[in-house]
Amino acid sequence: MVPDRTGLVAVVFILSCGLARDVPAQQLKPGEFVREFGRGELVITRENKRGLHFILYASGKNAHTCGLEGEIREDVAALNEPGSSAPCKVRFRIIPVGIRVSVEENPETCRQLCGIREGFDGDYEKPALGCTPTALRATRTAFKRAYDVKAYTKARLLLEPVLTRCARTLSAIQWGQSLNDVAIAQYRSGDLKACRRTLMGFGPDLEDTEEEVHRNLLPSDAENWWPVVSAARTNMKLCRASR
Repeated sequence: MVPDRTGLVAVVFILSCGLARDVPAQQLKPGEFVREFGRGELVITRENKRGLHFILYASGKNAHTCGLEGEIREDVAALNEPGSSAPCKVRFRIIPVGIRVSVEENPETCRQLCGIREGFDGDYEKPALGCTPTALRATRTAFKRAYDVKAYTKARLLLEPVLTRCARTLSAIQWGQSLNDVAIAQYRSGDLKACRRTLMGFGPDLEDTEEEVHRNLLPSDAENWWPVVSAARTNMKLCRASR
């Protein structure tokens, strides 16, 4: 089964009074924000004199998602849905870790923006340095470029920090793919012990069969997770066989 930290199964929230306090008298600014365990992304940009524009994507169990986009005026976005008598009003509030997104008015309209099992409200954190979605894409591009020219040591050194520095805001799939990519680069560079150690990050999932993955997870989650686990199992065989 996917570890709880992934967000594809029940997520355990750690509540902290220090994290929950609102920060008064601050204005929203452009930036990239991510929900814990990569369960959503919020991008705020400035649209010239029109003010702030946002795009929000959230994901939950069984591949249910939410998608929102619009303008933020006085920390509130009003989103109209066809057939709804009143707009979904969403508030954006600055908190110490980032931005808290909440439904301000008309929750029924807001629910139309999401799949059955998902909602978009919650805390969207400012990721650690190098862990924004844009930064991660750049790191993975650089990793692939190094790997493709067989600069395996350089490749692993590019991606290894992501596993520790970005763990809080990586999704299950991002986490698993990063483990696999780091491990295979370690294998190619001749560090078999490091390869095995990295793959142990999958925990008990590493021993799961395809049948067990599908039995333990909802259908879409299993379809997404099994290829990652399967690759990890193959990689572990490589690292063990070469000892």
